This record gives sequence, C-alpha cells and structure tokens, in this order.
Amino acid sequence: MIGQEILKTMNYLSKEEFEKFRETWKSEWYEHWRLLDIDFETYMLMKGLTKQEFKNLNSELWQNT
Repeated sequence: MIGQEILKTMNYLSKEEFEKFRETWKSEWYEHWRLLDIDFETYMLMKGLTKQEFKNLNSELWQNT
C-alpha cells in the first residue's frame, strides 16, 4: 500500500521533495547502491518517477544553482 501512495505522489513532487530524495540517495549510496551501480536517476525511476519527470525536475534544480 505504501508503494502505491508513493507512486501517486511522485507525479506531484516539488523541487524540495526531489532534493530530499537526492539527499537520501546520497546518504544511502555507500552502503546500499554502490555495488548495484544505482545512480540517482535509476533510484528515482525505481521510486516511480518517469524519465521525463526526472529530467524536468533535475533541470529545474540545476538552473537554480
């Protein structure tokens, strides 16, 4: 049930929420994702975000930095 709730909310991620996922991924990377070669884009796709949604949110964040 929680996975379905995440999928529903992924379509409405704000930039702040997207950045929070990035920080979580970075903090878990060494222990969980390093050996699986899971980059942030793949991590977000596994969470239910589409490639286009990822590109849009990622480009918005990089434009503001």
